Amino acid sequence: MLRALNFWNFLGFRSSKSDVFNIQVPNIPKLSDSHNYWYWRILLRAYLEAIGLWSGNAPLECPQSKFILLSTIELWLLSRDYEAIGAIALFNDLYLRFGMGRINEI
Repeated sequence: MLRALNFWNFLGFRSSKSDVFNIQVPNIPKLSDSHNYWYWRILLRAYLEAIGLWSGNAPLECPQSKFILLSTIELWLLSRDYEAIGAIALFNDLYLRFGMGRINEI
């Protein structure tokens, strides 16, 4: 159990209230348009799987996954709607906006 806690502490997730701002943002190139969507998605999925925040074909519905998603998107792509929706809806919206048209080109 202690080894698992050290792993989560290493990744920036802590259980105490005072360390709530220690989440580490991955060094993933930010999503900027449809040209780098699939590259961004593959790297984001690998990162979220590595830290246990990915399930099936979408991120887990939790504040950490939403924060990581939002922190890997260029500012001009953000919408006010993203504040009210969860991580899965956000991920699906980005797929509809940027991932649909390029699937046959890859």
